[in-house]
Amino acid sequence: MKKCLNCQREYEDDYPEEFCECGGYIIQEQQTEKKIEKEMNEFLKVLNVVHENNQLDETIGDYEINKNLDDAEIEKTEKIENIAETAGIIIKVYSSKKELIEKNFLYDEILIGRKNPETDIDLEDFDLEKEISKRHIKIIRENNEYYLLRLTKKTPIYLNQNIVKIGEKIKLNDADKIIISKKIGIQVSFM
Repeated sequence: MKKCLNCQREYEDDYPEEFCECGGYIIQEQQTEKKIEKEMNEFLKVLNVVHENNQLDETIGDYEINKNLDDAEIEKTEKIENIAETAGIIIKVYSSKKELIEKNFLYDEILIGRKNPETDIDLEDFDLEKEISKRHIKIIRENNEYYLLRLTKKTPIYLNQNIVKIGEKIKLNDADKIIISKKIGIQVSFM
């Protein structure tokens, strides 16, 4: 018997697909949690590029350093940070710990996928296994916040180790990691 890791739907052993309709991996039930964890860690190695002093750490550090400021100064600092967040998003694409693409966007919608007239980031040259769809994922800005929207049914998408369901819209935070195929990952940060 096979089972989906995401929705727990059961399939017969001869079911030919690798992914469930919900986008989760289908595995043999006898696979151990350690093996699943090992596979997940292999996926995460794609994005093992977080810098020690990312923006989130700096913000936390600034708050700790400046925690003695009066309320007016703290509010002013928060407004400046909010303006910076609405300015745009930086998307970095990685494979095997190497940065392939870095692009800055001010768009309200960013389409990531294979060669397509609508695609803002084309990954066709890096996707030798053909796992990426023409319309794979979309990053959307609403009310000055960015969201990830999974479009593909073909390949599971992970945001910080959590699977993203098809059509699900999830808020992005600075330094979030998105795994979009077995070998390609994305890290987002805000300008």
